[in-house]
Amino acid sequence: MKKFSGEVAVVTGAARGLGREISHQLAAEGAKVVITDINEAGVNETVAAINQIYPETAIGIVMDVSDPESIAAAARQVEEQLDCVDILINNAAMLRYKPIFELTIEDWKKMMDINLNGYFYCSKEFAKIMARANKGKIINVSSISSQLGVAGAAAYCASKGGVNGLTRALAIDLAPYNITVNAVAPGPIEGELMNTISTEEGIKERSSRALFKRLATYEEIAGPVVFLASREANWMTGTVLTVDGGFSAVAAGSAPKS
Repeated sequence: MKKFSGEVAVVTGAARGLGREISHQLAAEGAKVVITDINEAGVNETVAAINQIYPETAIGIVMDVSDPESIAAAARQVEEQLDCVDILINNAAMLRYKPIFELTIEDWKKMMDINLNGYFYCSKEFAKIMARANKGKIINVSSISSQLGVAGAAAYCASKGGVNGLTRALAIDLAPYNITVNAVAPGPIEGELMNTISTEEGIKERSSRALFKRLATYEEIAGPVVFLASREANWMTGTVLTVDGGFSAVAAGSAPKS
């Protein structure tokens, strides 16, 4: 029997990258997956790709995680169409590198709205549906940048640090409703996003700091996320699980030579 047969999972930021891979893995294990993103074309592509492999498994909703009204409307639509929500994956995020004196107030607010406020808005709305069924799992995608300082990433580091705090606090608030709340904190991941935010030299430097001398794949990060959504993780809540290939375990300059 598949792990998520009969369950409904909502994934934010699922139009591409990690969110798309998480959605594929959930669908492979029998979940009905709700693909949400502000990118309508990406939503449609992800839904089509999943349904081609697992027919009638995915539906798409265009949703802006920085807009509470958009989230509330999406939650109503999911409940009307599918009756329940068993799993919420808060994955939508943005990263923009800017030194502090170049980082505008608008930059700061936008990153907080998407990376932190959006996690709160989504958790609050979809947890209402979970609470009525007295069960559910919320998994937040954080980052090792929540634990480490990163040059030019003040807003991103602060927002992801907030995600960790939110995860622990929501775990306490939602425990009476049998809802677990956990987070995964990935290290650098290869793919389209990394290619747009970093130079080739920067990617090589990040790879050299990981103990396996490479960046993670989307599959390697999605796996732990899906684990936290499964019954095997029923006794885990309020946990921030670091998944970074040893990146944050290595003191500067102390990584073994390859």
